[in-house]
Amino acid sequence: MSFKHFQKHFANTLTLAEQRAPYDLDMVPESRRLSRGGLSLAARVNFKKSHAPLLLIAGEKDALKPTAWPSRHRTRSRGESGCSPLVSGFLLSGVPSPLGAAYQTLPNPHPFPVERRFVSPSTAAMPGSTSKYNNRAFWEGVWRMNGNGIVLFAIIAWVLYGSQPQVGAPAEAVVTFFAGHRTRILIAVVLSGLNVLNLMWFAATLRTVLVDAGQDGWGAAATASSAAVGALFLLLLAVSAGLAYSIAGSGNAALVTGLNDLTWALLVLSSFPRAMLVMSGSFGFWRAGLISSRLFGACVALVVLGVLGGTTWVSGGFWAPDGAYSRLVWPVLGIVWVAVFNRVLSRSPATRAAW
Repeated sequence: MSFKHFQKHFANTLTLAEQRAPYDLDMVPESRRLSRGGLSLAARVNFKKSHAPLLLIAGEKDALKPTAWPSRHRTRSRGESGCSPLVSGFLLSGVPSPLGAAYQTLPNPHPFPVERRFVSPSTAAMPGSTSKYNNRAFWEGVWRMNGNGIVLFAIIAWVLYGSQPQVGAPAEAVVTFFAGHRTRILIAVVLSGLNVLNLMWFAATLRTVLVDAGQDGWGAAATASSAAVGALFLLLLAVSAGLAYSIAGSGNAALVTGLNDLTWALLVLSSFPRAMLVMSGSFGFWRAGLISSRLFGACVALVVLGVLGGTTWVSGGFWAPDGAYSRLVWPVLGIVWVAVFNRVLSRSPATRAAW
């Protein structure tokens, strides 16, 4: 039995540490026939025959034996004399039960110590909402389409922000840009900050799909690279917001121009984790068989172009930090990759509901 199976079906209400300890101590390799026997005809119960008293236990949050099972057994065993009603939340031999919900007991001619403790109405389990929004499939679809938000927010923020002065621009030009377009820049910063959240959700969706496909390493790489991208982008946004909010109007020309140049340097350095994010998603999806070899080849080329984006340190022109490649080509290619993989995510089947 794998640890994930043990977590889901036997220890789903415990913490990770509490799950790991009994698994490492008690789990041993076994034949699958041992558990499958309970699903075969050999396990069929003849409810018309007399049987010994039973203690049937199920839990409110029990993923292995839901509460409907003892209820069904009790319904079919009503012909038995002395069938007791369902009892909820009791202790066996003074030890708290980890299952804690609906139980059924039939009288035992040889009773053992049982202390019954009923749950108060305030703590009783309430039926779940039937709303379509309280549905795992709904949230799975929402997060698998999250790339659309990244594309939309990026375009709007880019248009609002405008064309920032280049590296080494005169202090007057920098002050005019940030102080003269203060409101517009701050709105763009807010939208870009929300887009960083979109990026985190997109990377989480990538990781979920990759883990389901058995590509845990690539999923971890997607999480790490998206965290690095988000950190650099938030730092870049903080500098831009600070310039627009007050620094540009402070009269300190050296500080203003220096921070303007810093934003371009942060943009160049963000190329490396952006390339890693593209690589982790592309390689993982290809290994999982979710994308074609042709699309994978295009993604490999994009990874190479992304890494090259971190080398744009020429003093001027196309390959400068504020040049067309760093400012336009590489960001557009990254947005296209997000849009393509958003479509792949929306079409790939979900093997489990992860949200």
